[in-house]
Amino acid sequence: MQTVTAHSVNGDLNSIAVQFANEKIEAIMADAEYKGYEAVVDANYSSENIPDHYNMTRSVGIVEVSESDLSTPAAGSGLKKIDVTVTWGVGEYQTVTLTTMVAE
Repeated sequence: MQTVTAHSVNGDLNSIAVQFANEKIEAIMADAEYKGYEAVVDANYSSENIPDHYNMTRSVGIVEVSESDLSTPAAGSGLKKIDVTVTWGVGEYQTVTLTTMVAE
C-alpha cells in the first residue's frame, strides 16, 4: 500500500516521465519531417538512461502497421506506429507509454 507521500512522488514522476516521452516523440516526428519516413526505424532510437537524478529509462518501439487496425504489422503499408516508453521503477504504475503514428 502506498502512503500519501509515495503516491504524490509517483504522480510527480509520472508527469516528468510524460514530458520525457513527449520530448522523444517530438524528436522522432522532426526526423520524419526533415530526414524522411525511411529514417524512422528502431535502429535509430536505442534505449537510453535519462540523465540527472530521475533514474528513468526511455525506449522506443517502431512498427509499420496495417491501416485497417493500426496494430497488425504490415511492411510497406506507409504507416508506422511509434511507442515511447519511460520507466522509473518496477511497478506497473511506474511506466508511461505514449503512442503516435507517422505516415509516408
